[in-house]
Amino acid sequence: METTTIKGLANIDKMEWGSSLHNNSYAVSNSISLTGIDSNGTEKTLVPNVISRDYILSDSTVSQYKKFNLKWDNKDSLNKIPPMLTYLRLESALSTELVFRQDIYSLGFNDSIMQNDAYIFSTAIQNISITDSDSILIKYWLAGKNNEPIYLKVKPLMRGDSMFLPEMQFSTNGLSGNQMIILEINADYNQPENCIANNTLIIPFYVNSLNTNSTVLNKQEITAYNYPNPASSYTNFVIKSDINNTYKEIAISIYDINGKLIKQLKSNENSVFWDCKDDSGKLIPAGNYFYNIHGTDAENNTNKIITGKLQVVR
Repeated sequence: METTTIKGLANIDKMEWGSSLHNNSYAVSNSISLTGIDSNGTEKTLVPNVISRDYILSDSTVSQYKKFNLKWDNKDSLNKIPPMLTYLRLESALSTELVFRQDIYSLGFNDSIMQNDAYIFSTAIQNISITDSDSILIKYWLAGKNNEPIYLKVKPLMRGDSMFLPEMQFSTNGLSGNQMIILEINADYNQPENCIANNTLIIPFYVNSLNTNSTVLNKQEITAYNYPNPASSYTNFVIKSDINNTYKEIAISIYDINGKLIKQLKSNENSVFWDCKDDSGKLIPAGNYFYNIHGTDAENNTNKIITGKLQVVR
């Protein structure tokens, strides 16, 4: 199998491949070869018949070429049915780099919910590299259970951009006590990336059993909302608390759908007015927005009260 011509890459430093598992691995032979194509269209085999699934390339081998072909050879001498190829690619030092940004947006972290209710969660991610990503594969599963992972794909992220992941959910039927969801971006190393150590996030939450007298404290003691919603030229954020003087200061951070902070409001009142203008004084365009509300208590401890959605119409 041979790839189409690969071009537009710089600083290539690795070639790699992967295949499906095979019952008769002793009878299977695989190798990968790299061909360079110069400016005149002349082809030259740069690295022949490498058995390793990932191979580090030297700069002197590839620096004079801007176009490449990869070839994968495989055979099964026993059953004549070789394994299936899962990926074949070149990797560049300028690969994309994806990270979680729960400081921008998080939903469901440390939530406490009643048994049988749907547990809903989400967060933000960002491409912190100078290379645009491909579509991003997401995987999540419930830790400690024999649950099959759930996969979904989200749109590509341009360099430097961030976005909120779609809301995901799990049934809590039969669950109780402390739980954890494992969330993974660029799941199964779906595209080349400089570092995958920061691609996994643990999301804790608590399920109150219907058979106990557990009290859900989250969002009963303190609630927040905004009105009108949808808004046009203004809205009010209202914080209600069952405990008097819980917070000495309220901070409201408002983000657009791409996770960009457009406005931050601070107040020592339980009602905060916003004129729907960004930090430059311009009315924000119609669309969907998200906000985080944090409270700072008398001991300067800051806690997130709520994450909400706001729609602006014109």
